[in-house]
Amino acid sequence: MFLIPIFIILIVFAATYADDLFKGIDLSSFLKLNLSVQPSKSQAPVKTQQQQPSTTYRQGTQTRAPPPFILETFITKGTKEGEIILDTNRVTFEFSGTANPQQAQSTMYFETLLQGVDASWQSTSGNRRDITLVTGSKQYTFLVRSKIGDIVDETPAKVNFRIAISPYFQKIRISSFRPLSGLNPALATLRASFDQETAINITGWTLKSRWTGDFRIPYGIEKYHPIMNSFPAEPIAVKRSDTAYISSGKSPLGKGRNFRPNQCFGYLKSSFAASLPGPSSCSIDKPRVEQINHLSPICQEFILTKIDYGSCKLPDKGIPSNPDCVSYLTSLAEGFSYEGCYQKRNQEQNFLSSEWYVYVESDFGNIFHDTITLYDQTGLVVDTYIY
Repeated sequence: MFLIPIFIILIVFAATYADDLFKGIDLSSFLKLNLSVQPSKSQAPVKTQQQQPSTTYRQGTQTRAPPPFILETFITKGTKEGEIILDTNRVTFEFSGTANPQQAQSTMYFETLLQGVDASWQSTSGNRRDITLVTGSKQYTFLVRSKIGDIVDETPAKVNFRIAISPYFQKIRISSFRPLSGLNPALATLRASFDQETAINITGWTLKSRWTGDFRIPYGIEKYHPIMNSFPAEPIAVKRSDTAYISSGKSPLGKGRNFRPNQCFGYLKSSFAASLPGPSSCSIDKPRVEQINHLSPICQEFILTKIDYGSCKLPDKGIPSNPDCVSYLTSLAEGFSYEGCYQKRNQEQNFLSSEWYVYVESDFGNIFHDTITLYDQTGLVVDTYIY
């Protein structure tokens, strides 16, 4: 009960000095401050959310959030770093990739780039790429990167290599090689197969044996004439579908004489070795019946059966005395020789054969096993033959 008088005294004191007690206090500011600190019951608190990985920008520089996994790419098959490819213009690469941590449910793809050939990264089906390169001597860099979704390996696997293949690769081939055996010289057979009209000059090319050295292909004589073509001075030009025989033996026409046979070579058989390539007879000058049907039957029979076109000789007996027959046989005899045949036929379209015969007079190729390589004038590989 004694508290009641004290409470009444405090009320009277507060009423008396209220103006002095609250003087200078901004009640509105006090109320605002109080409200900002104490939220209302209807206001829910804001939940701070974890920022999702995204691309952010700071002071004008793009900063990428780290990917959820890291990719690595490996070349598992193909050319080696720094390798020089000499025997093919086709290369194959196989590759694989890993993800860390492993993305078991994700599909991995690959993109490849051959610098100097591809303008941009190429999507590759599977984990392999076959490439056909242009011939010549050129340096290449091959790159491959793995990819899952939009994430790629930022450090692609790569390999540097060079090809040194002649522009004549697959146009001239070593189709066979026969090593020296007894009296038979070594023989390399080169076959041409190309579409271009222009012949390929193989003079200056090199045939190299792995074990017995090498030699250069010399000059030749395309249209051989005993007087006008005493020495070879023409490039050996191989036309499409031609064959060139490179022998370690001696030329039947004389030292250093490499040649292309022609239709008149049958007339040379009696003067040179029997092994001379080309026609073995003079049947090219044997007339057809319709060409001599203006002559008497006896003369026709003599021309067709009594002249030995196989040995390229005219008989000196039993010649019919008919003037027309004598005149015809005289004109035939004037051209019945290599010189006469050459003068008459050297401009004909089919005068030359499709073969060249080249003689280097040097042992070549191991008798057991060897690798024969053909190089062009610039030293690039044209073809290789292994036996």
